[in-house]
Amino acid sequence: MIEREKRNIEEVDIETIKQRLMAQLRNELPVLRAKSRLSQELLAEKIGVSRQTYSSIETGKREITWTTFLALVAYFQNNEQTRQMINGIGNFEEYMAIVMDRK
Repeated sequence: MIEREKRNIEEVDIETIKQRLMAQLRNELPVLRAKSRLSQELLAEKIGVSRQTYSSIETGKREITWTTFLALVAYFQNNEQTRQMINGIGNFEEYMAIVMDRK
């Protein structure tokens, strides 16, 4: 019973960290996109969502999904103009390591 409760607490903590990471990225999306010199339409195409969906995420009208978040992170971390900026957002690298190391 105790192990089960411990796992539930860890899962809540991971979900909190995921939400924090997604919020941090969403706040930086306009600047990251501008630095990468992409239109909303082209970035949306690269990450596999519609331009309308991307626009709604960037403006905060729609929540970002974890899958879309990961696609954006992969794009921006592999873009020479944005790599340093995305890794410099708050505790981004540290929180990503925590989330990705959990099983």
